Amino acid sequence: MTEMEALQYFGVEFKNAIFSAPVNQPVVFSSAYGTHILKITEKTANVPKYKLAYIHLSVTPSSKTYTQLYNDLNQFVSSNNSIEKMEAAATDAGYILNSNHTVVQDERYIGFIPDSRPVVRWVFESKKKGEISRIFECKDHFIVAARRGVLPEGYQSVQSLTPLLRMELASELKGEQIAKDLKAKNLHTMYDYAEAMGAIVDTVRYIDFTTARIAGIGAEPKLNASVTFAPLNQISEPVVGNNGVYVFSVINRNESAESYDEQSEISKLESNISYRAGYAAFQSLMENAKIIDNRIRFE
Repeated sequence: MTEMEALQYFGVEFKNAIFSAPVNQPVVFSSAYGTHILKITEKTANVPKYKLAYIHLSVTPSSKTYTQLYNDLNQFVSSNNSIEKMEAAATDAGYILNSNHTVVQDERYIGFIPDSRPVVRWVFESKKKGEISRIFECKDHFIVAARRGVLPEGYQSVQSLTPLLRMELASELKGEQIAKDLKAKNLHTMYDYAEAMGAIVDTVRYIDFTTARIAGIGAEPKLNASVTFAPLNQISEPVVGNNGVYVFSVINRNESAESYDEQSEISKLESNISYRAGYAAFQSLMENAKIIDNRIRFE
């Protein structure tokens, strides 16, 4: 745990107690959460820290700027009055293009944009394939939507998933090519790899086979598995992950002091399955109730 994490999640009293406590000596202290008994089993070396002051200034466009942006977008839509034309011209015109976005009735937002529920409603009220919406004013965003089509209930067709599959395959092939190029360079140190990849060497702690998300990286199951079984102090071959290509070296490994308790693990699995079974049963009842959800008309 870093000082920033302790301060962010537990408060200044907890942070001060943790980082002033001696190693392997129990300490009693109080915080806003109560009275605690704390024992620090290991500390890493101190690193430089800096205090940063900054000023946050909200930039609000004038009515003239707002009107100009609206008129420019209106002119753009008038000149590019089809999905194909909009896709071809949007990026060059300085607009953010989000193609092939699938929307369901109960979505509250489009791409986490505040107050964009009216766009979702328009999509389901629109009847014409290829229809382009009016300009929606969603807080500090303008949105123009186009209705590409309707996906029938059930499994999606391969054709409807083709753009997504193309992106996934392109990303996978790119990662494999990067890994191949790195292997061909016959690099020997982490810093050689960092220079070749245009990256920096960083340290990540507390990774095991069940780690859901690696701090600063995200969900990378291949990296989890590789790290778990890699030998100590050896530079790995490039690992092609979901979000990038990784090279690592395991510098320390701690074995759990707890012995394996088979019955305890069985109880955990049964508890998890019991919860999932209840949820699945409820979902099945909902799906078989044949109730048409018309809330989109009123929200």
